[in-house]
Amino acid sequence: MRRSAILLAAISSLLAIPARAAPAAAQHEDQRAPSHRLALQAAADALEADLAERDVPGTILVALDRDGVLLEEGYGYADVEEEAAVDPRSTIFRVASVSKTFTALAALQEVERGGLSLERDIGADLPDGFLDRRVAGDLTLHHLLTHTAGLDRRSYGSRAASPAAVEPLGRHLAHALPPVVRTPGGAFVYDNYGYTLAGHLVEQSSGEDFGAHVARTIFEPLGMTRSSFDLLGQASDLATGYVEGRAIGPEPSHTAPAGRMTTTGADMTRFLTALLREGRIEGRQVLSARVLRRMMQPQHRNAPGLPTAYGYGLWIHERDGGTPRSLRHSGDMRGWSARFEILPDEGLAFFLASNDAEGAGAHAAFAQTLIARLATAPEAEAEGTGPFEPLSDHGAYVGDYLYGGVPSFTFDRFFTLMEGAEEVRLGPEGLLLVDGDPYVEVRPAHFRRLREAAPRLAFAADPLMGGVSLRTASRTYFRSTDPVPPRTQRSAFLLALGVMALSVVYWAAQGLRSIRRGRPPGRPGVRAWAALCALSFLAFLLGMAITTATGSLESGVPATVRAALVLATFGAILALCLPGLCAHAFAHAELSAWRKLHLSVFSLAALTATLVCWHWNAIGLRF
Repeated sequence: MRRSAILLAAISSLLAIPARAAPAAAQHEDQRAPSHRLALQAAADALEADLAERDVPGTILVALDRDGVLLEEGYGYADVEEEAAVDPRSTIFRVASVSKTFTALAALQEVERGGLSLERDIGADLPDGFLDRRVAGDLTLHHLLTHTAGLDRRSYGSRAASPAAVEPLGRHLAHALPPVVRTPGGAFVYDNYGYTLAGHLVEQSSGEDFGAHVARTIFEPLGMTRSSFDLLGQASDLATGYVEGRAIGPEPSHTAPAGRMTTTGADMTRFLTALLREGRIEGRQVLSARVLRRMMQPQHRNAPGLPTAYGYGLWIHERDGGTPRSLRHSGDMRGWSARFEILPDEGLAFFLASNDAEGAGAHAAFAQTLIARLATAPEAEAEGTGPFEPLSDHGAYVGDYLYGGVPSFTFDRFFTLMEGAEEVRLGPEGLLLVDGDPYVEVRPAHFRRLREAAPRLAFAADPLMGGVSLRTASRTYFRSTDPVPPRTQRSAFLLALGVMALSVVYWAAQGLRSIRRGRPPGRPGVRAWAALCALSFLAFLLGMAITTATGSLESGVPATVRAALVLATFGAILALCLPGLCAHAFAHAELSAWRKLHLSVFSLAALTATLVCWHWNAIGLRF
């Protein structure tokens, strides 16, 4: 491991001229500098141990205040095989969704220039038919930048199959942009395609390629000479990304504004310095202070009373007790993770990046450790014993809740069923149980976790999406309106496949036993249809599992998914034929009561699997 630390802030206070008093704010920051350094070093020590435990190959950490760099650290390797050590200033990392902060900044600069509007419907800036609107209401740039556009979820096809296959933003969005299925301006649902569309609007307004525009208007003025949205142009200097210890290639995406930026610790230091100094760096006003203030103001809160809001490309966590207010964004993807955070009241900022998605957990732990050490008071702990008095009808919240990004029309809806739902149930002594965790109501429809003071979630009316939604600061779950809860559907589907798999094994064992005894196994009849149906559904589930495990979905619809959907459709056709075949066999063949019961149960299982697959878009080729 290679570590280097640069501690600069104390020098000016030691060399100050007594005859000339420093400004009050500067004196206050000088007084806080020693505690800042101690807190940073303690958090960095904990980070190093955490990274080793998580087996993260390489990480950079830079921390600074308004006067300059306080800490620079490089941990591990940029390339394990080559034993190339991480340099905290010059090693280039992908930063995933940290890219969104720069996309928001570019869009707001175009708004200030007059090329774009935050409030105008974006349909006027796009070709006819570009947007597929399934609900009424204007869709604005404000909605795109606050993740409230109401776009349907699309979880496949964002990654290019090869560098040569990367599509221009407009061409990719023309066929890949999901329809608008929720009222814009409503619930917060984190959305890569919303930010990709915002980047395309910047292109339309400026007349430049998005990456070139950001380079000209943000990177070059700030002196961020090694930052880019052109991943291929930096491939030779880029750290190697890792997934479970295995090196991966650059994996370029079609959705550059949402997550294709690369940068270094030194470049992010310049960016964070400009944010701390209201756009000034090296004595020059590089970024508009008005634009930065607009970015840093809360623009959308998923429910009133929640302590975290979203600005434009920034999460804003407001002061709670003695905890400093913070502004941040993080990102993780296959092989990469990054996070920056600004503590404006403390005058501090830091940036972390790793060449493994496992680094995200270590980044979050570093932030928690640092903020806890800087807090002026311990985190409040609320009353932890009941009984508690409900302030609203808890029965109205009971149900299974699905993440707001559930695809409505495409095959990837099936993956949501396998991921499961948030289960809300009534608890003892006035508690509400959310996935088994106890929550206490602090105001009508707002809940905190037991023994915590700050509210964590709230319930809101959503007539268009199931009637009720469960909202945290960063996620929205809509209550399922299915007559059979999704958890029950998943259990029934897996049970049905289990019945079919055991049946196939049983029939195969029977056939082998007959052969060993020298007796012909007889005509398979309906059992052959049933076995083929079972094998089709089992192969379907295996194909979907392989797709999830390999992460190949991001590159489009892989062959495993296409084959799996064909198999599920074939299995469903066989399942629909089985009741008729069974009835014919029961009427014309001498079958024992056990065989009749077995085939009846199998038919019921096959029809159950068919119904579940159809409801979750796994029947037919729904791309």
